[in-house]
Amino acid sequence: MPAMAREPIEIIDLRVNRMATLPVILLHAFPLEGAMFESQRVGLKRGGYDVKTPNFAGFGGRDPWPIERYTMEAFAGEIAELIRRQSEGRAIVGGCSMGGYVLLALLRQWPELVAAAMFLDTRAEADTPAARASREAAITDVQLRGLEPVAGATCSRLLASAATIAVREEVEQMVRRQSIEGFIGGQKAMMLRRSQMDILPDLQQQALIIVGREDIVTPPAVAAQMAAAMPHGELVEIDHAGHLACIEQPDAVNDAIFRWLKLLNL
Repeated sequence: MPAMAREPIEIIDLRVNRMATLPVILLHAFPLEGAMFESQRVGLKRGGYDVKTPNFAGFGGRDPWPIERYTMEAFAGEIAELIRRQSEGRAIVGGCSMGGYVLLALLRQWPELVAAAMFLDTRAEADTPAARASREAAITDVQLRGLEPVAGATCSRLLASAATIAVREEVEQMVRRQSIEGFIGGQKAMMLRRSQMDILPDLQQQALIIVGREDIVTPPAVAAQMAAAMPHGELVEIDHAGHLACIEQPDAVNDAIFRWLKLLNL
């Protein structure tokens, strides 16, 4: 019986991309949870990436810590342990807003664990006195009234004016289901965080900086300053998005991430 003809094998299609073996860890914004990255998680998994979206203590159903434990360094320590447990011992790490502050603390203490970095709608400076006062007022408000009244005001500040009703409802519901202890602890951690501007010029990691064009919390000018300070920083602005570009314009954010990942030299 004659041998059956075989289709030619495209060797390149069978190659394992080493970059795809590194896990991608996405660190959530305040006062949200890892589920905020659902669109990125699904998209990256389809692209062959192992994606992790951990919740910080007091968020996403996790038990809160004692308030005095909440610092960016403590959050970063947890992420460092998570990375060390990965087979490669390194990860591509992205952080949105507060998650970006944690990523910067991680880069200061354990830069060898971060293969490449993504900063989404975040900043490297410490809080100004006015920002600290605003956080103190927010803590007092939540202690008196709970999270329900805060949810709507939070959305107004975090989302672009053109954000859909569905997006607003999604974010409001996410805010409502966080713990009051997590809210207070997260605010205190952000109030006490140090400036990380001094480490930016020394970062050897390739970095992607994404910002919504309508972000009033960390405006594009802040993102541009971060990108300019990094030796290997690339800035991408997302149209029709505020401080939560990954939720407001997930397709545009995913496209930017995938393009950048493909160009990484790891």
